[in-house]
Amino acid sequence: GSKGGYSSYSNIGSVTFTLLEPSDVTIVSVTSSTLSISWKDNSVNENSFEILAGIDSSTFTLAKSVSANTTTTSIEIIGDKLMMNGITVRAVAKYSKSKISNTVIFSPSQVFVGGGTFEMGSNNVVDNAASPVHTVTIGDYFIKTTEVTQAEWKRIVEWKMAHGGTTLSSNPSHFQGDELPVDQVSWNDIVLWLSYLNEKQGSTKFRLPTEAEWEYAARGGKLSKSYIFSGSNTQNDVSWDLFNASSKTHSVGTKGPNELGIVDMSGNVWEWCSDWFAAYASGSLVNPVGPGTGTIKVVRGGSYAHDTGSRVAFRASNPPDLRHPTHGFRYVWK
Repeated sequence: GSKGGYSSYSNIGSVTFTLLEPSDVTIVSVTSSTLSISWKDNSVNENSFEILAGIDSSTFTLAKSVSANTTTTSIEIIGDKLMMNGITVRAVAKYSKSKISNTVIFSPSQVFVGGGTFEMGSNNVVDNAASPVHTVTIGDYFIKTTEVTQAEWKRIVEWKMAHGGTTLSSNPSHFQGDELPVDQVSWNDIVLWLSYLNEKQGSTKFRLPTEAEWEYAARGGKLSKSYIFSGSNTQNDVSWDLFNASSKTHSVGTKGPNELGIVDMSGNVWEWCSDWFAAYASGSLVNPVGPGTGTIKVVRGGSYAHDTGSRVAFRASNPPDLRHPTHGFRYVWK
């Protein structure tokens, strides 16, 4: 009896056989940088399996090919492969391919931020150098859902070590753990790391967010509910900080998300932005990138060691060569 419907025939000489699609595709594990899946093989005639990934079934493209003698694999979800939240599998023979399997959905590691206009800054003195409030218009972009983890940092540094070498440490962090945010990375270190990510992906698009992009995303973009913190008016709901973090970082994504589904934009580690730090101007701006020169770079979002820094409007800054356990990052692209 048949194990399931067929989708195509393969012809080798005078032999015709049915190529059955895989089934029971299951997520085995998901980290911030890797997705592992397994599936059931319903045929004996394939030469390989293709793992397809996309935002939905209309955008599925080949993410990886594996041999016919395996029914489990892992996919790196960093760089361009972040552009997916659906995974499916099909069997492949010499002359044909099966139908795709069931599709599994996982929580994506990127968020699309639809552009818009918002009031940036704050006239509250608690928000440190955030006045005057001014109107800013931002275009569309993608932002990483979580802060970059130590596992992600290590993967790119080790790739570069095998492709020309690097002076970056594979794990510079004070607090050690794969799913903890990478810390003790300077602005200069991050720019170099992002150049490696772009090199690996054959891209030039991955970069630090501008301060305006950072704040717009932290506020929830078009979905903003004008919270004080990123996703809530209750700090403890969304932030690892001086009041609850026990003087250490915590695994990314263990506090609640904001309106866009982004996590840790309040607390855990300060996040470097691309801008040089300067006082705000009062006029309206479109896609501002900050001053052309300066001596200190913007950091936003607070950390495990700070109190009011978790507020979405709070501004801070440090020299671009500073490495400190309270500092990490996330990145954006268009």
